[in-house]
Amino acid sequence: MDYAALLNKKAKKKTLVSIYDPATNSRWDEVVMPISAGAMNNLLYDRWVKQRAEDVKKWSNGRLGYVHIRSMGDDSFRTVYSDILGKYNNCEGIVIDTRFNGGGRLHATGARAILYECTDYFKSFSNVSTATFNWVSSPLTTVSGLLAILISGSSSEFSR
Repeated sequence: MDYAALLNKKAKKKTLVSIYDPATNSRWDEVVMPISAGAMNNLLYDRWVKQRAEDVKKWSNGRLGYVHIRSMGDDSFRTVYSDILGKYNNCEGIVIDTRFNGGGRLHATGARAILYECTDYFKSFSNVSTATFNWVSSPLTTVSGLLAILISGSSSEFSR
């Protein structure tokens, strides 16, 4: 039986569910509070990000941090900047993951703010003349170290 159909349209409403265990031939009641599909998606997303962050930490022996840019909107960038300048401030570098993001209008601005700081940082070691991007203002100007950006094929702003 598909129990999901029985819980449809009951999000945030306490619901009495009767559970039967055929192995022990016992039945009991539980009160549950179903969540919406959107809330479920948020939980799955949070788990996905946490797993990626744990992988990066493990593979780098704690030297690198991980952030995912969920969308190219203000709230997402505030979270990314907060994590980079906060919990990952003492890391030697950061992995910025833009794959599977929901898009938005800060895409180019955010990418440039991050990439130009990175590009200038790495160009300074190669005797290549660096351009000055005075119009870019980024809280990441205080961050130096390793930077990896993961992109998907649809992240066209990064390839320009």
